[in-house]
Amino acid sequence: MQDQEEVKKNDASLKNKAEDNYIDNWIKESLWNDVFYRYLTWLIITLISYSIIHGIRDFSTLSYFSGYVKNTLSILNFIVPLNIFIMFIAITFKDMEAREVEAWTQKRWWGILGAILRKINCETLLFTSGISFSFTIIVILSALDIVTNPPNVSIHSALTIFFFCLFISAISFIHAFLYVICKRERETIFCSLIKKNMLIPMIYTLISLVAFGYIYIGF
Repeated sequence: MQDQEEVKKNDASLKNKAEDNYIDNWIKESLWNDVFYRYLTWLIITLISYSIIHGIRDFSTLSYFSGYVKNTLSILNFIVPLNIFIMFIAITFKDMEAREVEAWTQKRWWGILGAILRKINCETLLFTSGISFSFTIIVILSALDIVTNPPNVSIHSALTIFFFCLFISAISFIHAFLYVICKRERETIFCSLIKKNMLIPMIYTLISLVAFGYIYIGF
């Protein structure tokens, strides 16, 4: 009877199991494979979306560009400090679990809380990385369209656009790097700089509070 029940449970679980394919297996080999796959996906979706919008009758590149930049920068201004705030709380659990396995294990409720926070943080880091990367692509495409019709852009404007894209790209790549740090199994690189275990929560909490103050207080 027990064998039959186990077989039924296995059959039921297999019905909802994801398929095993080459792409998923390749992504699971390395977190950098995961990041590369996501960047490729974001690039394709952004190019297709921009092509569709650009093909609409009476489409104004300048109006679209102005509105898109304003809205996206508002999101980034809020979510970047928020990511720092959440991340240092999340990796407090991660690094303390690596240093003191028994006390911070995920078998305890605070260990489970840390795992949930890390999962949320990974998603917000990926979201920020993706929106920053897509933002860079949109800025480049819109700028090219604006400056070539008619081609009357100054060198100063071109340099401004270039460094602006460079800055937003840096935000994207830094968040992707932080995603890998937060997601991988071993302790973070920040932990290696702190020798005493008791200082880890104190330093990380201080950084989180500074980020929190930047978001809601503005200092």
